[in-house]
Amino acid sequence: MENFNRTLLVCWFGVFTTSMGLSQIAPILPFYIKELGHVDT
Repeated sequence: MENFNRTLLVCWFGVFTTSMGLSQIAPILPFYIKELGHVDT
């Protein structure tokens, strides 16, 4: 059972870190894509 708890904690930390990173970059992402030169057709 101890291995399960450690695995759960590691997975939770990974999901939490990823979601925090995505929530920080989401407002800036459209400006970054525009800077790359992507145009809508």
